[in-house]
Amino acid sequence: MERKFYISAIAAALCLNGLYAAEDDSIDTIETIEVIEATEIEQSSRVSDTVDEDFTREIGAKSVGEALQQVPGIVNTYGEDGGTKGGVNVRGFSGTRVPVFMDGIPVYSPYDKSVDVARINTFDISEIVVSKGYTSSLLGSNSLGGAINIISKRPSEKIEGSVGAGITSGKGYEESLSIGTGQDTYYMALSVLNTQREYYDLPHDYIPDGNQKDYGRKRENAENKDLQLNFKVGLTPNDTDEYSINYIRQDGEKGQPLSANDIVASNVDKWYWKDLDRTSYYVLTKTDFDGFAINSRWYYDRFYNFINDYGQESYNYSDKQQTHEYDDSSYGGIAEGDFRLSDDKTLKISFSKKFDIHKYSVENFESYNPYTGKERVNGYTLSVGIEHAWKFNEQFTWVVGGAYDKNKITKLESNIPLPWTNWPDINDSELKEISAFSPQTILYFQPNNDLLVYGSVSKKNNIPSIRQRYSPENWQVVPNPDLEAESALNYEIGAEYVYNNSHIVKAAIFYAQTEKFIVLENGYDYGDPTGTPPRPPLGYIVQYKNAGEEEHKGFEASFSSYWNDMFSTIVSYTYIDTKITNNGDLIKPYVTDVPKHNLYASAKLTVLDKVDILPVVRYESERYSSFGTNEKNEGFVIADIRVVYHPIEDLEISAGVKNVFDKYYYYDIAYPQEGRSYYANIRYSF
Repeated sequence: MERKFYISAIAAALCLNGLYAAEDDSIDTIETIEVIEATEIEQSSRVSDTVDEDFTREIGAKSVGEALQQVPGIVNTYGEDGGTKGGVNVRGFSGTRVPVFMDGIPVYSPYDKSVDVARINTFDISEIVVSKGYTSSLLGSNSLGGAINIISKRPSEKIEGSVGAGITSGKGYEESLSIGTGQDTYYMALSVLNTQREYYDLPHDYIPDGNQKDYGRKRENAENKDLQLNFKVGLTPNDTDEYSINYIRQDGEKGQPLSANDIVASNVDKWYWKDLDRTSYYVLTKTDFDGFAINSRWYYDRFYNFINDYGQESYNYSDKQQTHEYDDSSYGGIAEGDFRLSDDKTLKISFSKKFDIHKYSVENFESYNPYTGKERVNGYTLSVGIEHAWKFNEQFTWVVGGAYDKNKITKLESNIPLPWTNWPDINDSELKEISAFSPQTILYFQPNNDLLVYGSVSKKNNIPSIRQRYSPENWQVVPNPDLEAESALNYEIGAEYVYNNSHIVKAAIFYAQTEKFIVLENGYDYGDPTGTPPRPPLGYIVQYKNAGEEEHKGFEASFSSYWNDMFSTIVSYTYIDTKITNNGDLIKPYVTDVPKHNLYASAKLTVLDKVDILPVVRYESERYSSFGTNEKNEGFVIADIRVVYHPIEDLEISAGVKNVFDKYYYYDIAYPQEGRSYYANIRYSF
């Protein structure tokens, strides 16, 4: 992992500080580019949930996954990469059906559409906007269960920034530096973040088992490292227009912890991500004309992973058995036109095209079957969206919209040796095209300034990923190029009430019916039982199919209260009932990773004017696991506490305990979550 450029970045930050520290002219703050703008009717933005920078700092949320825990309808999942890859489940829909955006740019993997929200640090984030069910038609494709848009920070003062450091259990530490300037006609910002950790401890109730047996509670192969650089420069020639260039580079490494349960220990490999990198370039523009505005976003993303596979326990983890290299990229553009037809009508039209390139290389060192091979899949997704908003009067606003998405595979080639003669060769597959239409509507009723009521109906689609259609996943999944787009029909009724400008209550009931849901089916039989490599047992080989029909229904509510200058609280609750209405030959005849009950509560108590005490409690009921035929994970209650001391206004010293009661819990039975841990941080802002 190359790190020299970070030294240059820190030097540039110090130069920028010296350059602008002497200037003290006042400026007008230009708001962040609204890359997912609502219509000019202000109610539209109130359907989404927003988590801002102040809240994430208060509770000490280091990642986007942690920051989203208080949003009703969202639960975290840590079922992949040995429990280290963070995902979010939105109203029962997995993260691959809820795209993640950075400043309106899609940042999910071209290969499988996943995003590790545990690796997206909140250090340089202004706010996180979550849409559930009803999402803007201008967003582009694949928002079946909602969308998450992460808005980066931009400076508004002549000179501003922060410097910080921290330590945590497991020999972990972090260092951060940010510096920026906001001038009358331009702004610049630079930030650097370095985090490392060697291990974490499992709870005291965990009895060492599986491949973790020889290591006790100290988690083996759990180290991780991340270095991140963010840079942006923007022009603001007037009060309405803005043009910015943005660069993000994140270099990482991580291990996949060993299986900690005997049930699955025998067939779980030891993996280490030698490179876990992402590089992003994007340009944002916003130009306002008389009566209409044009916004555009242009981007290039590269995702590079190099994985060393040390095999299973029978190999003693001594030598690499395989290496896997993923060199994927996406590039494209999004253009939006915003037409103000009259004082009470607006029309928005968007056009986007996203090109995806998946390149995979494998080298197998196993003595009985050494080989090398490469795979490449190219494609693009074209999306057109439209939204029309009509404000009938002071109480009613109606928005109607829709989107058309088309996905086309343009190149498909592989020279990876097939394991058995009867295994399908993807080179023989037809280059498929998939299209889908997503209409939707929402009606707002606002009888007064304190109350908003809305109802929406939306049909959303999700195009199958490259992984689901073409990846053999180490010869465990039969490719299925004939997969079709899955769809969900969402209904929602909700309300928001503000009492005395100090208390906000939000509630919604929702129902979703899915069709052509992509699920795994088993029962596939390949290979010669006496051949080399031997045929796996029946049921080991599976295939993605459009075989599922699901129902998701439930209720969610949140209560945010500012009681006085010393005390404030947030409470959110979600009830979700999910079921599969068409089982077929599904491996999982139920929806996994969805607890029926989810409760979050946090408080902020200020004492002596300089000390904040912030407890957080989460409860999640039992859920079906992604592992096992009928495995259910037990419900759990997790408590955290954080204390923040402000000796002076701009200096923050904090310390906290996570999982205070050392609760033993897991999302995947093989990968228990961290036990009690401690941390301390210091941060100075200017």
